[in-house]
Amino acid sequence: MIASNQPPDRHPTVPPSAPSTSKAESPSHLNDANQPGTRFIQSSDLCRSHFRFKKEEVIALSPSFVAPHLEALPPFPVDDSKATHTAKVSREFLTDVFGGQRFTLFAYMSKCGYTKRPVVYPNWKYNPLLPGASGFPGLVFALLAEFFEQPAFSVFVPVQETPALWSYRGEYRFAISGPLPPEEFNIQTDEVKNTWADMIRNNVLHHVYRELRARVYLRKAHIPINAESVEAESQRIHSRKGGGVTQADILAALSSGEEMISILSMTCIDFDYRFNDLISRKRKSWKSRPTKRW
Repeated sequence: MIASNQPPDRHPTVPPSAPSTSKAESPSHLNDANQPGTRFIQSSDLCRSHFRFKKEEVIALSPSFVAPHLEALPPFPVDDSKATHTAKVSREFLTDVFGGQRFTLFAYMSKCGYTKRPVVYPNWKYNPLLPGASGFPGLVFALLAEFFEQPAFSVFVPVQETPALWSYRGEYRFAISGPLPPEEFNIQTDEVKNTWADMIRNNVLHHVYRELRARVYLRKAHIPINAESVEAESQRIHSRKGGGVTQADILAALSSGEEMISILSMTCIDFDYRFNDLISRKRKSWKSRPTKRW
C-alpha cells in the first residue's frame, strides 16, 4: 500500500514493493511558490510556453497539493562549467546514433558502450511537472511498474514541439510519492479523465493496467477480490476475453478512490557530462536519413 491508512479495498496502480521517496531537504529559495525560479514555476511555464496543448488536455493540480511532493526533492548540483551546452535533438537522431526504440516511453540505447543505457522520454501533456532544467526534480503520473526496473534512467524531456526536439536532463531515480486522490482527479477536465480511463481499459499488454481493470470488473460482478481472482481476470483480459468494463466503470473507480493513479517523484542523482558532451558533438556532424518511399 502507498499509505498506511488506505482502506484495504483501495489499490494504488504501482506495486507496493517500489522504493519510497527520500525526504532530503532542499534549498529554501526552491520552496517558495512565488519565487520565479522555483521548480514548479519553471516546469509549468516551459509546458505552457513551448507546447500548444489545449487547457482541457493537460492535468491541472492545485498548488497546495503539489508543493509537499516537490519540496522534499533536492536538485542535483549540475556544474555549468562542465555542462556548457545541452543540445536539443530529435528522437530520430538519438535512435540512429545511440540505438533504442524511437516511439516508446522507455528505451534502451544499445550503442553506448558495453551496457545498454535505460532511457525515459516522458511528455509534458500528461506530466506537466517534468524537470524544467538539468538536475531539477519533477513528478510523473504513472501506471507502469517499468519505472522501478532500473536503479536510474537517463531522462530526456521535450523542449520543442515542431519539429519535436528533446533535451537531456540527467540520471533520475523514480519513487512513489503518493497516490493522486479522488478530489484531485475529480477536478480534471472530462478530456483528461476520459483519456486515463480509456488508457486503462484498452491496454492489455501491461499487467498493472490489466490488474486495475480486473479489480474494477470483480467489484462490478460482486466477485471477491484476492490475488487469485485478480490474476485469473488479468489473464482473461490479456487474451481479450475479460469481463465487460466500460469507460464509466473506470471513471467511477478513480473518482471514488477505489483505484488511484500513482504520483512518482523524479530525483536527479547524477549528470553524465561525457554523455551530454557526446550528444552535442555527434549532433554537429549527424545528417538525417531520407525517408524511404515504397
